[in-house]
Parts: sequence; C-alpha cells; structure tokens
Amino acid sequence: MKKLSKQHKELLMGTLALVTAVIFLLMVVLAFLRGVRSPASVDQPEGTEPTQVTQEQAVYYPEPDANPYGPGDFSFENGYLTCTAAPSLLGVDVSEHQGEIDWQQVADAGMEFAIIRVGFRGYGSGKLVADEMAIANIEGAQAAGLKVGAYFYSQAVTPEEAVEEANFAMEILDGRELEMPLVYDWEYVSADARTGSTDSDTVTACTAAFCDTVKAGGYTPMFYFNLDLGGTVFQLEKLTDYPFWLAMYSDQMTYLYKLGMWQYTSSGTVPGIDGGVDINLYFPETMP
Repeated sequence: MKKLSKQHKELLMGTLALVTAVIFLLMVVLAFLRGVRSPASVDQPEGTEPTQVTQEQAVYYPEPDANPYGPGDFSFENGYLTCTAAPSLLGVDVSEHQGEIDWQQVADAGMEFAIIRVGFRGYGSGKLVADEMAIANIEGAQAAGLKVGAYFYSQAVTPEEAVEEANFAMEILDGRELEMPLVYDWEYVSADARTGSTDSDTVTACTAAFCDTVKAGGYTPMFYFNLDLGGTVFQLEKLTDYPFWLAMYSDQMTYLYKLGMWQYTSSGTVPGIDGGVDINLYFPETMP
C-alpha cells in the first residue's frame, strides 16, 4: 500500500475532525428537539400518541398578577387585622351553623361586611339545599348597615352542575342586590365523597361555569380556595377573569398572587356571633 504524504495525512485528519464536530452538533440539536414538547403532548399517558398542536393552535396561559401586598402591609387594630398599605374592609362569613346572629352588635364591633351562605350541595346525596338562615342573615346584615355578599358551597362534579348551583343560588337571592360578590366555594371533603375523584380540569371548568353564570345574572363573581387547593387543584392561570378569596390562616401575607379577599382566621371572636367565626379582609383596589 502506498504511504500517504505528511500533507495528505494532515488533510485527512482535518476532514475527520470536521465530520466528528458536525455529527456531535446534530446529536445536540436532536436531543434538544426531543426535550421540547408541545402543550398538548405534555404528560401524555403511556401508550397514547401525543396530539400535535400547531403554533397557531397552542394556547398559553399567563400566571395571575402578583400580589401587591406583603407581610409589612398588615397590622392589628382593635383586635382585628387591617391593611395599612391600601383601603380594606373587615368582615365575616357565616352560615346557619352560627345560629341566630345579632347583626347590630356585629356592626358595632367594627365589621363592615358579611358573606352569607345561601345554600350547598350535599357531598353524599348531591342534593341542592338552601341554607335555613340565608334570608334572615342577609336582611339582618343589610339592616345593620353592613355590605352583603353570598356564597354557595359546591360539590359539583360537572360544569353543568356548577351552572345548576349558580342558578339555585340566584333563585334564593330572588333579585336581591348584593354589594359584595357571589362566591363559588368548591371544597374537597373526603375520598369517599361524590367529589372525591374530581380532577383539576373539572374543578377549574366548574369554577368558570359558576362565575360566568352569576356574572350573566348581574352579580359580581368570585371563587374561594385554601392554599392547598389553590396550589394543586385550581388552575389559576385559566381563571384570571375572576377575583378570588383566599383562606390562609395567618397574620402575615405571604401569598404570591393578587387576591380580592383574605380569610385570615376561622376562629375569630365577634360580639353578636356565638363561638368562633371566619374573619376576612376585602381589598377594593384589587377587584375588577
């Protein structure tokens, strides 16, 4: 075999190095492309083909707006938490479980609003039930000069049921004007409840269905959740059209996202109400 000249050897080695570099670059590009998944192909179950989504079809949801308030923006006055950075209203939320309430004493104690439960869906039967004290509480709170809102305790498992609940709540209100929102309160009860296996997509769709329905009925929509459900069940990025009410039992505001109302304790003491009661702060400036 004829020996290669030194010049030919150098040329061959340079060519091999170039080919090796090109192959390596192609491998890097292919690995990157495999790691980029379209929104519709994320977390596909095993054995299924991912749905291909074009750039025009893809839908991206931004995070909710940042919370304008932090831990340093709150302090206690006369035994109740208040916001020192912006206007806030102090209020309670109640149901028939509080029994008969002396609303004038509640107002004299400094409460400015009340969110009244108007009804609920049974977590076993699925039956819609009116709160026995709903009308008495609404009329009593308004007569004492409090601003009034309402909430419905949901156990919906379909958006259609959430619409049914919204209409049921508005039937109980029977045209009464509310100064505060009409709230969707979906909560996890237990694994053996009718909602025990309801997934995140369904809860989110139910929330939107309820809020859309009460908005169409002339009321201000809002939805309620605690820290756990807000982080694992409600897809907040899909619900930014509606303000929310956060249950976070603390005297420090550490939540990341903008909220319309904060339930900061479930064991508050308010004259005129027997036993512990939920106490809330409402933020007019963060409401739409």
